[in-house]
Amino acid sequence: MPRCSHRAGAASIRCRVVVCDDVQAAAIALADNTRADLGPLAMARALDRVRLAMGDPTPAQIAARVGRDEGDVRRSLVLLRAIPEVQAAL
Repeated sequence: MPRCSHRAGAASIRCRVVVCDDVQAAAIALADNTRADLGPLAMARALDRVRLAMGDPTPAQIAARVGRDEGDVRRSLVLLRAIPEVQAAL
């Protein structure tokens, strides 16, 4: 029995395999991780991965891609420019 199904107490676990590009994969990972209550810096890093996968998008384009508010995206990305001491406090 695979370890993940054993932990879930099941003989098997259903899954869905999706073929996608880097941008889609980053957006899917962000959506999935959002359910795990990411902290502000982890969210900023996840949005940055989406940004890098998209090329050079505007915050509005990132927000549209991941289904978040543009202001939230802007504020999150600003955290990545904070000095290390500020980031550590988050």
